[in-house]
Amino acid sequence: MIHAEHTIAIRAPIADVFAAATDPWRAPEWNPGVVEITDFSGYPIGEGTTWNQMTMLAGRLMTLRARVQRYDAPREGVIEISGDQRGRVWTRCRREGDVTIVTNGIEVEPPGGLVGRLAGPMIHGVMARELAHSMERQRETLEREARTGGSGTA
Repeated sequence: MIHAEHTIAIRAPIADVFAAATDPWRAPEWNPGVVEITDFSGYPIGEGTTWNQMTMLAGRLMTLRARVQRYDAPREGVIEISGDQRGRVWTRCRREGDVTIVTNGIEVEPPGGLVGRLAGPMIHGVMARELAHSMERQRETLEREARTGGSGTA
């Protein structure tokens, strides 16, 4: 598995951070690679919730099927990914003083054979950079919402 993980501190309440970070409808706000979400199985999000997602990952458009494997608000959410790419995505939150510490991670199966062995380090680098940029946009959005009392949800 190729693994990337990133941690940031967000000056916003843990419940708000967790709810936004695990809401697939909000993902395009901070992750420009999320192109489309369809076939959502329902709100509120919980274990067993599913959706389809068109995503650009490492420059390649993929159709993914997501299923919430674990949802322990406001501490941990785990999503299982299948379709064009197999893997897991997780969000973990904890409160420290006046900030919420958020760790997001992703694991994906690399391509098989020689291609996988050669491309693995490049894929890891792209995933790590995209994750860090996405989480920085998430921090900016959620801290702005905490200051203004607004929300990006429709």
